[in-house]
Amino acid sequence: MTAYVGSVHFDESILIGDIVDVRAEVIMTGRTSMHIAVDVSARDPKVQVIRRTTHCVLVFVALDDILKPKPVPALVPENEAQRARWVYADKLKALEMQAQKERSELVELLRSAG
Repeated sequence: MTAYVGSVHFDESILIGDIVDVRAEVIMTGRTSMHIAVDVSARDPKVQVIRRTTHCVLVFVALDDILKPKPVPALVPENEAQRARWVYADKLKALEMQAQKERSELVELLRSAG
């Protein structure tokens, strides 16, 4: 189940005729969740210059047969690049938790004022 789509960055347009490459990598796991970084790049087939066009992080929650969250295998970062991506995902998670808190506070404020 998709739990969160965040930090979507549209860096450049993908043009008609471009060759598009989509790469996804699990960069962090929780007990039942997987944080997946998605990078999209494109290139004009006549020119060999690759352009990064989009980046985002998706969070999925694993569900069992009765749609209850179920544990996922732990991702253990094995090198510096994987550790850096884990830290990045952890920071995004903290930012999203703060944003959720602020949204809840705003909704409560608006309810009490109206």
